[in-house]
Amino acid sequence: MDSATIRAAQRGDLAAQRSVLESVGPLLASLVRRLGDRREAADQLQALFAHLLSVLPRFEPDGPASFSTWTYTVAHRWLLKARQGRQLTLFPLDGGLSSPQLDPEAAAQGAQLSARLEAALTELPAEQRRVFVLAQLHGHALEAVAAAEQVPLGTVKSRLHRARAALVLRLGAFLDERGGAHGAAGRR
Repeated sequence: MDSATIRAAQRGDLAAQRSVLESVGPLLASLVRRLGDRREAADQLQALFAHLLSVLPRFEPDGPASFSTWTYTVAHRWLLKARQGRQLTLFPLDGGLSSPQLDPEAAAQGAQLSARLEAALTELPAEQRRVFVLAQLHGHALEAVAAAEQVPLGTVKSRLHRARAALVLRLGAFLDERGGAHGAAGRR
């Protein structure tokens, strides 16, 4: 997102605000699906858009933070506040872990793995689940996750390590079955 568009949006230009929301919409929608309330996802997304526009004047286009990092942090904190006292619900991965180029059997196994991963994620403590989702599934840098979670980087690394270890324990037998059917080449 270019700084001229951001500045125009900060001044209230509706076309610029629409452009800003369109650029961050997929990220915000994904965060709401994974970290928000499933029953209120559409409403939460709209409320998050409104919140983002209300705090947009606080963003410094020439400051140290990139717009995407700032947006992610604002959205993450808003979602944490919105879900206080609620159970976190996760949804199936976008597109699953399968690819349209895979054969039907591999696609079915990918869908099965995706479902098992989502189920295993719901069993993790909330702190570990959030860090895993943000770092592993959304690909955010650990420093950005630490800033959003408002904890030291070491804490994020520990939570991520524990989450990975717990997921390996929960998914290990399934992964071994899949690897056994396809040999060692199927595992990475």
